[in-house]
Amino acid sequence: MVYVSFSAEIVPNTTESLIALVTNLVNQGVKEVYLMISTPGGHVMNGINLYNFLRSLPIKLATHNVGNVDSIGNAIFLAGQQRFACPH
Repeated sequence: MVYVSFSAEIVPNTTESLIALVTNLVNQGVKEVYLMISTPGGHVMNGINLYNFLRSLPIKLATHNVGNVDSIGNAIFLAGQQRFACPH
């Protein structure tokens, strides 16, 4: 199990960085990823790309709302098979 923190706007460079990181984890044999998210949103195209990528992974993905998850960030949050939200 690996924890990944994503606290950024959803734009081309942050999307590509997260995709590269998660791809490396999958290639290393990681079976579970816990993605901790806090984002003000960003570009819809990049958010949809990231959602589709995360949903296609052959791993267990849990997403955690650890702050604000605004706008297209909600799509990323919903990509997890398990979703957890901060009580605040």
